[in-house]
Amino acid sequence: MIDFFVKEAISDERASLLLQKTFGLPENKVTVLSLQEMEALENQLPKSCDCLGVKSLIEGDACTLLQIHRIDIPLDIFLERLQSFCKAESITCYVPSESVYANSYYNYYEITPDCEMIEVSEWLKDDNEDNKQIYFHNKLTKN
Repeated sequence: MIDFFVKEAISDERASLLLQKTFGLPENKVTVLSLQEMEALENQLPKSCDCLGVKSLIEGDACTLLQIHRIDIPLDIFLERLQSFCKAESITCYVPSESVYANSYYNYYEITPDCEMIEVSEWLKDDNEDNKQIYFHNKLTKN
């Protein structure tokens, strides 16, 4: 499973298109659900589903959390295809980098529509205005 973030709020259809293009799958092999829909299924996914995306709304520098299940792809190919999608659809994504932990923060690649990919760190929101740090928070787990 991989969790990544989309700066914009995206529809289920656009999330499905992102997964189709990134993983080279036809529309009927991709399913996008909300967390509530996923829980209601009780592990009874459609048999034709090769890729499952669970979409949640979040707060901060990104609006959408997309959790991807049931797919296997090398990281370099995933990033290359995601960069292409970001350029074509003019969206920005945050994807975990290979170095998962550094100085107690998560590290991410920020992929912008102009295909720039820079490493940034997640941080807890405070008065720090460093442009290389981002903040996101899943609304469902907010206290």
